[in-house]
Amino acid sequence: MLGAEKGPRGLRVLPPAGLSICRCSILRCCCLLLLLAGCCVAPPPAAKFFDRKTPLDALKGFVYAVDARQWDYGYESLTESSKCEIGRFRFAAAVRWAKDPVFHEVYVYDIISDAITRRGPTELSSGGASATIRVTPKARGPDGRAIYFELDLAFRLEEGEWLLDFLETVNAMQRELERGAGDISSR
Repeated sequence: MLGAEKGPRGLRVLPPAGLSICRCSILRCCCLLLLLAGCCVAPPPAAKFFDRKTPLDALKGFVYAVDARQWDYGYESLTESSKCEIGRFRFAAAVRWAKDPVFHEVYVYDIISDAITRRGPTELSSGGASATIRVTPKARGPDGRAIYFELDLAFRLEEGEWLLDFLETVNAMQRELERGAGDISSR
C-alpha cells in the first residue's frame, strides 16, 4: 500500500514497503533504454556514401549494400544486361541463399562480403569501358581445410557509372570451372 508524507514541498508519495526506488536506478534505466533504442537504427543508405566513379568504388558500394541488406542499391549496381536476366527478387534471393557453383560450401553472400579484403588491383580493358577486379574468396573443404580460389568480378562503364556485370562474372566462373580452376592454396 502506498503511503504519503508531508514534506517542505508538499505531499510526497512513498513507494510500497520493501520497494525502494532511487534516482540512480531510474537514471540507469533511462540510459539503458537510450542505448537499446540506438541499436535499432538502420544503417545509412548506401547511395549517401558511395558513388560508382571507379570499379573499386562500385565494388565497395555493392558490398556495403549487400552487407546492410539494401537490395535496391545492390540491384541498381548491376549492368542493364544483368538486370534483364535477373529480377530484383531473384537477385536478393540469390545473394542471400545461393552457393558458389564451384565450391558448394561457400555462399555467394560470403564471396561478396570478402571481396573488399581479399582483392587484387583493378585491371582496365584497352578501351577503358570494362574492368575486372580479382577477388580471392575462402571456403572450407570436405576435410575442414581452408581452400582459396580466384574469381574475376567484371565491371562495365554505363552512362558514366561503373556497374557490376553479373552475367560476365558468372560466365568467367564457368570458364574457370571448365579450365579446371580450383584450390590455389598450394600456390
